[in-house]
Amino acid sequence: MSDVSGVDQVGLKSQVGKVSSKPQVSVDSVQNKQNIEGTEELKNIEIEMEAADHAFALMTEIRQKIEAAYNELSPSESE
Repeated sequence: MSDVSGVDQVGLKSQVGKVSSKPQVSVDSVQNKQNIEGTEELKNIEIEMEAADHAFALMTEIRQKIEAAYNELSPSESE
């Protein structure tokens, strides 16, 4: 139990009387990595959404052209 009494916030008091630093674990690096991964995931989702928007715009344009061509080729109701 005498070893426990030598513990403070900065370091451990060794048996020789010298102070040695404790290994301190920082969660900053873990949080930074998670933030970077989250940012990359958001960028990937944004790219996918832009691709989907572009594909939808192309489909809409094709549909309008097909409808216009169909209306040109179909006999009019007045004839």
